[in-house]
Amino acid sequence: MPRYVDHEQRRRDILEAAEAIIAEGGLAALSFRAIGARLGGSTTMVTHFYANQSELLGDFAARSATQMREEIAAIVAEHDDPVERLEAVLFGWLLPLDEETIAQERMRINFAAARVLSSDSQVVLDTWEGVIQASLRELLVPVVPKRDVDVLADLLRSAWNGITLSTIEHPDHWTAERQVTVFRRLVEGLGILPVKKASSRRR
Repeated sequence: MPRYVDHEQRRRDILEAAEAIIAEGGLAALSFRAIGARLGGSTTMVTHFYANQSELLGDFAARSATQMREEIAAIVAEHDDPVERLEAVLFGWLLPLDEETIAQERMRINFAAARVLSSDSQVVLDTWEGVIQASLRELLVPVVPKRDVDVLADLLRSAWNGITLSTIEHPDHWTAERQVTVFRRLVEGLGILPVKKASSRRR
């Protein structure tokens, strides 16, 4: 009797393996052989589900975009106040505050580094960018003047990129606490979030 294979789970396993490979070695390290080896098998484990790398990366882009939307929606659902929603997403989802999110951002940067070599990587980057920009704008609309939404979304995106790259380059310096402190100072300085009152306790 043939062994049952959960095709949906296998696809998730393949894409998780691909993500790990890209995070560690860049897009140049990605191959069906490398994925199969990481999963403890051969290339046929991958070719049964994806005909080529373009198809795999297209599925990866679509699924990761869906996951991003779901993660943001879950955070938003926890808050009724629009300012609290924005703050929760900025400081609870956007910044790479732990090893898992740092690995994800390293993978994203490796995609960006490969964009001159592969049009497939640009498709993935464009998909992610669409989700992030749309989410930031949606969260900003009830918080800031309408005329400022686009430019503030771009500023947040640029600042996030800078902090993320700095964290990957110098993780010992860019601790989670430093990331939050710097990003909060920027966001408050731009008038996006109200300035938090300093502790009344004096040394």
